[in-house]
Amino acid sequence: MVKFLPNKRTLLYVYCSASREDRQMRVLVIGAGVLGTAYAAKLAQAGQDVTVVERSPQRLAQIREHGLVIEKIGEDRQDCVRVPALDRIDAGAEFDVAIAIVRKPHLDAVLAELAPTPIPTLLFMVSNAQGPRVLVDAVGERALAGFPGAGGERAGHVVRYRIPPRFMQQTMLGEPDGSRSDRVRQLASMFDAAGFSAAVCPDLDAWLKSHESFVAATANATYAAGGDAHRLAHDPELLRLCVRSIQELYATLDALRVPVLPGWFRLWQRLPRRAIEFSFGRFLDSAAWELGTSQINSMRDEVELISQELLHLADTAGTPAPAFRELVNRSKTEQL
Repeated sequence: MVKFLPNKRTLLYVYCSASREDRQMRVLVIGAGVLGTAYAAKLAQAGQDVTVVERSPQRLAQIREHGLVIEKIGEDRQDCVRVPALDRIDAGAEFDVAIAIVRKPHLDAVLAELAPTPIPTLLFMVSNAQGPRVLVDAVGERALAGFPGAGGERAGHVVRYRIPPRFMQQTMLGEPDGSRSDRVRQLASMFDAAGFSAAVCPDLDAWLKSHESFVAATANATYAAGGDAHRLAHDPELLRLCVRSIQELYATLDALRVPVLPGWFRLWQRLPRRAIEFSFGRFLDSAAWELGTSQINSMRDEVELISQELLHLADTAGTPAPAFRELVNRSKTEQL
């Protein structure tokens, strides 16, 4: 069953539950890091015909020897899923869908490899503040945008993952033009059947820009605190700079007439700043954010790239964003 929620600015998502009649799909998952492994393994467990592509020789050897080994955080059980593992994308590859779960610095190379393939649907679950044009220009109307609704960490060949509650984060999907196409609903059903809460967003570009604004500000503040979220939470000046940065970036989106999504993100602009700083500091200092800190500290190269994309948006909008610029510079200084 598919339920549509019609209000585009606030109730943005289409929640999907899978039909048992959905046919098996031939799925190519590009990138077998933490998230790629979790998605590939769970899709295969749900009955999809999955193949993975992994460029790291060490990681590829692990998969070929051990399979995709996943462990849900909080459960004392490991699942081993055997799937074909390749080191490159064959130009003649025949799949129903390719799902690229890679970091933004690797996106151009993946786009170049996928462009000559005959794969009809190419889903890019990638951090992206540039907008969908970068995808469409490379591979045409085959492109779909998305974002993972899971987190985790890897210890050796074992991936420990967590799927957050629906209200916190879902597997996001969207057509570049915002339409609710059959293919995007079919993919949402496929993810839903594999245990990922999937949502189709009519304005995924706005959702991604809003999400990247939050992540980039929080990540740069964490780097400025030496990668320590506890230190950030107890540094009033740095925490204040982080909150101001998020507010500046959302003001940039307002100036560009890009809605801040989901709607509750607007609380960053509407609540008293001291209340936000107090609540956000407690969250950063909680066990709930430990995994988030670990992920942020593993993606510095991606955060640097996304930060530059957001600064370009600020320049385009004519919004100075001084707090965010200072935060980016401080994170670089700390790294040096």
